[in-house]
Amino acid sequence: MKSIVVNAEHTYEVQIGSDWIAGVSALMANRSRVAIIVSQSFMPNLTALENMDADLHIFKIPDGEAGKSFTSVTNLWNWLGAAGFTRSDLIIG
Repeated sequence: MKSIVVNAEHTYEVQIGSDWIAGVSALMANRSRVAIIVSQSFMPNLTALENMDADLHIFKIPDGEAGKSFTSVTNLWNWLGAAGFTRSDLIIG
């Protein structure tokens, strides 16, 4: 795995070639519910996460600028509320 340090307004590290499924799996430990928010045209293979103890929810939002709208935020808010999400649950975007 390679890392690149980005020095911008905030300094952060970008990992290239990492096993993101393993990272997400670790974050999911001891969570009741997990939401993964993806754009409509991007749907990663999440079968490895489906066997975790958490209740997994996939929310698709429109691609590009259409996904950056008040309507998208409202829809997400409503979906999360209907699914019973609380502060102790995990949301990944």
